[in-house]
Amino acid sequence: MTRTTTAAEDTVLAAELRHPVFFAKLEFTTGTVRVSTHNAVLNWDDGDGAVDYTGLGDLGGISHVEETIEGKTNRVTLSLNGVKSSLVALALGSGWRWQPGTIYKGWLNVSTKVLVETPRVRFKGWMDSMPFTLGTRDEPATINVSIVSRFARWEVPFNAPRWSNADHQKRRSGDKFFEFMPEIAKGREIFWGQSG
Repeated sequence: MTRTTTAAEDTVLAAELRHPVFFAKLEFTTGTVRVSTHNAVLNWDDGDGAVDYTGLGDLGGISHVEETIEGKTNRVTLSLNGVKSSLVALALGSGWRWQPGTIYKGWLNVSTKVLVETPRVRFKGWMDSMPFTLGTRDEPATINVSIVSRFARWEVPFNAPRWSNADHQKRRSGDKFFEFMPEIAKGREIFWGQSG
């Protein structure tokens, strides 16, 4: 899948005054965490209004973003090193599984330290796994957040109620609504509202 650049991005790329910056928006059930690969806070409108993205600099990394035209699951891993205890607490107890995660890519003008344009979505999916190591005196805490594409949801077992009498009886004992579903499934003709 090819991506196009805007006129402002083309100008910065041609002048070689650019530095790529990646942004991660992780939407936990208890709140949203926004971080970037820059070494300072950057403020921009990601659709939720003007918000701050905390710069992790060398303490953050992102794996290669692979794009395919096949319907296969893609995965991006964010590495957060030297993280605060509040982020470790999120990894331990917060509801994060299958919560949205979005990766943006933007260009920073090296001389002005300002974003060239509003960063664009590079990858969007759901947080799938979050292995972490607790920090020690010699080693900082590390969290690896894995974000999978929308196709990963197709691989998850579907635990929704089935349209069967047995499943319906578990929820509404004695209700006869699905009583004739087996006959319908066998292909018999059933004439509703007629006797005999």
